[in-house]
Amino acid sequence: MKTGCEQCRNGVLSGMYSPETAARQGRPVAPPSFIYSSVAARAHLYRCQICDAWWEFYAREGHVIAEDEAKTTFAEYFGKLKQAHR
Repeated sequence: MKTGCEQCRNGVLSGMYSPETAARQGRPVAPPSFIYSSVAARAHLYRCQICDAWWEFYAREGHVIAEDEAKTTFAEYFGKLKQAHR
């Protein structure tokens, strides 16, 4: 499993992955980028555009997850992707 690169870890720690936070501070958005929200899981899926690490965010925390875990937790997103590529 990937652990995230320096850029996405710093983006998470600084809060700069959030467009709102970045805009308030007049700085560019840092990785990881938002992908999908799951109401059922009460979580948000992000992915680093530099190292391709998957991040799962809850209300107060975020952490790197394996791709298999992302596909399980956010099955509705990956299912939509599969259908779109048919």
